[in-house]
Amino acid sequence: MKLLFILFIGLMVLSAGCLGGTNCPDTKDYVCGVDGKTYDNQCLADKSNVKVDYEGPCRASICDDSDGGKDTLAVGRTSAEGSSNTDSCKDKLTVTEYYCEGNSISSMAIPCPLGYVCESGKCSVSPCDDSDGGIKPLEKGTASASGKTSTDECKSAGAVTEYYCDGSVVTSKTVDCSLGQQCVDGACVEYPCTDSDGGEDELEAGTVTKGSQSSDDKCSGVTAVTEYYCSGDKISSKKISCASDFECVDGACVEIAPCSDSDGGKDKFTKGTLKTPDHEYQDSCYSDTSVLEYYCSGDAYQTEKIACGFGYECKFGECKELDCTQDIDQIDIKDSIYDIEDYSSETLRLYVGDIVELDDDLIMRLVSVSGTQATVRIFQDYEKFDDNDEECEEDLEEGVSENDLCGENTGDVEVDAVNDADDYADIILDDFKVIEVYSAEGEELVWLGSSCPDDEVVYEEFDMYFHPYLDTESSGLNLDGYSFFILGEYADLIDIDLGDGEIRFELDNDDYRLEDGDKFEYNGQDYQVDLYFHDGGLYRMLIQLD
Repeated sequence: MKLLFILFIGLMVLSAGCLGGTNCPDTKDYVCGVDGKTYDNQCLADKSNVKVDYEGPCRASICDDSDGGKDTLAVGRTSAEGSSNTDSCKDKLTVTEYYCEGNSISSMAIPCPLGYVCESGKCSVSPCDDSDGGIKPLEKGTASASGKTSTDECKSAGAVTEYYCDGSVVTSKTVDCSLGQQCVDGACVEYPCTDSDGGEDELEAGTVTKGSQSSDDKCSGVTAVTEYYCSGDKISSKKISCASDFECVDGACVEIAPCSDSDGGKDKFTKGTLKTPDHEYQDSCYSDTSVLEYYCSGDAYQTEKIACGFGYECKFGECKELDCTQDIDQIDIKDSIYDIEDYSSETLRLYVGDIVELDDDLIMRLVSVSGTQATVRIFQDYEKFDDNDEECEEDLEEGVSENDLCGENTGDVEVDAVNDADDYADIILDDFKVIEVYSAEGEELVWLGSSCPDDEVVYEEFDMYFHPYLDTESSGLNLDGYSFFILGEYADLIDIDLGDGEIRFELDNDDYRLEDGDKFEYNGQDYQVDLYFHDGGLYRMLIQLD
């Protein structure tokens, strides 16, 4: 009991000395104050009016940053004293970056480098974006990357500089506008269609123009005109018959005069043609030095022998100067297209491999047939077909009508029947053409001077392809009487005989009947012909100098 009393008195003395005295004991019983400082004992903490947080010395505060500091290219998490902050985007081009400053967390706004944007708390390479989705010359677009933008622009009247994304960078390419288009404000647009005679007017010869394409009204025989006109924004044509007392002259129906003379009368230097309702006469040579001239006298006609005069001679129905010189021009023609005939709403039999020209120069090729399905390919024009640069490939089912194959205005295309045993399909088409594509090599002997013989052409080779083919036997494509281009002239087709592998035509009033390998003479030259047939008809004709 006495010992306990002594201890109690001792504690009271110590307590009185700590709380009431000016000095605290020298003991090292460390405590950590709420101010983060370590005190040797609680007495010293109390004397400093600081509450004790826990016994023992204060543990050091540690700050940690996962991205190592102010690294805007990485997302960092900064932690200290039980709290943490993650880097974030202040805006599209600025990062709010957290970092350690001593043992505390600090932050600052840091702009991204040029060509970078802030995404998910870090600066990332700016992606490339093209508003028109790539190389699309029909649409004006803007490509952006690395803080820079480039907008499609016209390189020239017929070409556009197209900007597009190549990975993460913007690059450019010059693209030519298609035939019939021009560049306007960074995109290729179609030329408008214009008609000089205002439309379907068979009484006036007109020219329809769309960009670089043009077509002139022309005579289809003596009694009808092929009239070209604008159908919306496209060039179309139709055959219009002249009235009973009219005839076609130079692409227009004109009233038949009782007497007309193409050279205007007694013009010995021009070979004229005189016409009456019943007859037609041409000026001719009466002798080597005089011409027999036909001319109108009222509604009747007269003739008169007229001397050519000194220094002139009569050649081919007109007076010409005697002196002439000759020049030779080389002929090199490739893939020139001649329209043989236009069809509307007809059924065409195409064999696998055949092509046909649809409206607006589109080329359709039959690729294959199987069961009730025909597969076709579409090309923008014959040049694209020749380069095998297709728009797309489409599968067509029997009885299903399509009108926008490959996104093009193809008109209605419907497979009526498929025969995979004989590799053909019967296809109903709104509009199509039978065309001839020819190439030629040779020489043209040109006479220079006012009175010379006719120019002479010698072909070393004349190569003709017919699309889809020449045929006079089927009801769907009977081209009997239609003209095709051969050896620089137009010939009238008489017959295609598939059984005998033979073609018959009229050229310069001569009747030709030719089989594969035959030799023939034309304009004083000897030629050999090679003919290529399939079940539909004649699809190629090659003529070479013998």
